[in-house]
Amino acid sequence: MPERASVTAAITGAVLASSAITIGGCTSTTPPRLSVSDVSIQAETSEAMVLSFAVEGANPNTFPLPLEEVRYRLQLDGDRVFSGVRSSQITIPRSSTGAVRLPVAFELADLGGALNGPAPYRLSGSVRYRPAGTLPGVLFDSGVYRPSASFSVSGVLDFTPTNRTGPFPEGETGGAVRIDDAGSEG
Repeated sequence: MPERASVTAAITGAVLASSAITIGGCTSTTPPRLSVSDVSIQAETSEAMVLSFAVEGANPNTFPLPLEEVRYRLQLDGDRVFSGVRSSQITIPRSSTGAVRLPVAFELADLGGALNGPAPYRLSGSVRYRPAGTLPGVLFDSGVYRPSASFSVSGVLDFTPTNRTGPFPEGETGGAVRIDDAGSEG
């Protein structure tokens, strides 16, 4: 029986090696290019705030690119105020762009009170996308192969009341926050 075990191990090794070569040859999906294009205040009370960031994805491929899931986190004044996971639920058309809105909710007490002026920020994360092709699709569905593209942007969000389109009565939604980008990668 030891001969049978070594033959089985050799066959298993050959299958795994050929799968790795095949995956490398079949993954002609270019990752999306990601950037943060907008941020707005969605809701604000004396105790909490909800921001909404727009992350744009550019699909350089000649086929549609489904975006599956976004993992992201926000730091304000060096403190992590939010981290989350969101289903992106979009497919970017071929050679085109699409945007995902990412809500960020946090308590103002975590930052020492109200945000009334400039605040350094960093939004970073990754977007998992579905690769093209039958074998990469099967491997994606089985959890073996899950490609992703990352994004990161930092700068200053200016919460000065004159930069808002409010003022907003407590509990109302809407508004904008000026973004001064220090840098973006993605």
